[in-house]
Amino acid sequence: MAHFLVLLFRIACCLVLSVATVHAAPIKIANDSLYGLHERASILREAPLKWQLDDILVAEQNGLFVPFSGISSSSDRDHAVWLKIQLDTAENFDFSEPRRFLLAHAISQRHADLYIQQGEQWQHVAAGTADGYATSQRLNYRHPAVRLTFDRQPITIYLRFYDPAGSTFPINLLTVGDYTEHYLEENLVFGMVFGAIFALLLYNLILLVQLRDGAYLWYVLSMAAAILLLADGTGLGPQILWPNSSHPWWLGRVSTAAMWGSAVLIFSIKFLRLRENLPLVATLLQLTVLLFGLVYLANALGFTRYASIVANSIAMLIIPILLTSAVVRWAQGFKPAIYFVVAQSIMLLAALAMVLRQVGVLNPEDIVSYWFPLAVALEAVLFSLALAHRISELKLQRKEAVLDAQHDSLTELLNRRGMLERLQQRGGKSSYCLVLVDLDGFKPINDRYGHQAGDEVLVCVAKRLKACIRNERNDWVVRFGGDEFGVVLSHSIAHPDAFCERLRQTVEAPMQINDEQISVGASIGFACSDPEESFESLYRRADKELYTDKSARRELAMSVDES
Repeated sequence: MAHFLVLLFRIACCLVLSVATVHAAPIKIANDSLYGLHERASILREAPLKWQLDDILVAEQNGLFVPFSGISSSSDRDHAVWLKIQLDTAENFDFSEPRRFLLAHAISQRHADLYIQQGEQWQHVAAGTADGYATSQRLNYRHPAVRLTFDRQPITIYLRFYDPAGSTFPINLLTVGDYTEHYLEENLVFGMVFGAIFALLLYNLILLVQLRDGAYLWYVLSMAAAILLLADGTGLGPQILWPNSSHPWWLGRVSTAAMWGSAVLIFSIKFLRLRENLPLVATLLQLTVLLFGLVYLANALGFTRYASIVANSIAMLIIPILLTSAVVRWAQGFKPAIYFVVAQSIMLLAALAMVLRQVGVLNPEDIVSYWFPLAVALEAVLFSLALAHRISELKLQRKEAVLDAQHDSLTELLNRRGMLERLQQRGGKSSYCLVLVDLDGFKPINDRYGHQAGDEVLVCVAKRLKACIRNERNDWVVRFGGDEFGVVLSHSIAHPDAFCERLRQTVEAPMQINDEQISVGASIGFACSDPEESFESLYRRADKELYTDKSARRELAMSVDES
């Protein structure tokens, strides 16, 4: 029995050693790029933060490394992640181009260390944001990356990733040609993204200076915060903007996310006019802005892991609320909200992908890393279109308000104010003529047939007067109020008496109102302006002529009655 147990033990040991041997076998490198290299690595996910390379080598000997499984991200904020990758050349490897580029597509990792063993030589590359970009031996790339040169010796690489906001560590090994193509593709995509956001920021900044609209202010601030957020998330900030220093905390992804979120929320409140239309939602968003302020403060005090959890939770809760609010405002008739609906739908999907990537649910593939920058750029475009639509609506409303203020609501003729503004636009040097028309016998029509019939009479008179002028652009019909109308002529008349008589006959022609034939009389006064004469002076002269005409018509009517 004892011999049998010893035999079983030896068989088990052989199996363990054989499995370990399989796991430890180097990955053969031929002449193509290898994507998803982390999936063929060994991994230790819960390494204490204080462990260094010596501790890891001991851990490996003790069998703590296991074959990679799951996805290449971790939400564990209390431990570091270590990967071990062994590389060796295949028989058909082309040694005329021995270079390869190892890229770790990690989102602004605070700590990203690569320990590279080739033969007896060890190389340590500190490629995290805690280390200055320019002082590192890393490759000139936005994410942790190194250049490997293969000879006939295998290369062993230990990679350590840790960030209190969450770690990601997809690994690719690219040939020179693929790396160049990949680098150019990324530059093109991010160049378009940042270019679009910068252009929209500057354009709307100019509009802000001109219009002094609060919505534009917070749009500009949200775009500025978005640029900082993307500069950190893409790794372009440490590479280009501050290469000689470690990553400042206030430019980290938690701080910039809090700034961006606050600006977007305040912009949403102002743009959607939530205080006036959805006050409870506006209050909720204002409280969320305060919560973002606490996130920023917690990150500043060093509680990054907790600040990150809260920021992710806010994003997942508040974006659906914004989306719903925009839908409600659209249903209420606020048409620019449709742009907001589309923008927030896209951002909801992108933010969901980013959060799931950080918490270790979604695999951080290359395409996922493009989602959020592209979504932010598209959101910037849609918000800008929404603002443009909103400004167009405001201009239209102001224009309609001006028209309402300058026109009579019943007859749609110019009122006194509208006529005076047109005269002012024309200039006071050119002469013009004024014809005043006062309806006779209008009050009995109101008394007998009602005010609705009286209104229809006024509308009919307005149409008849407009039909008498030659050019509505230069000649205007005005309703001064009540039953008093006026005609402003931009030219002198050779036979004013004949013109006035034609107006009188046109107005006094019988009207068919509600199956009733109704007629009104018209008293008319005519006057042409003298050089530099004010309108009030001209009006008094025309009014005097009108009452002279009215008196003459009254005397004529009385004499006819007496006869």
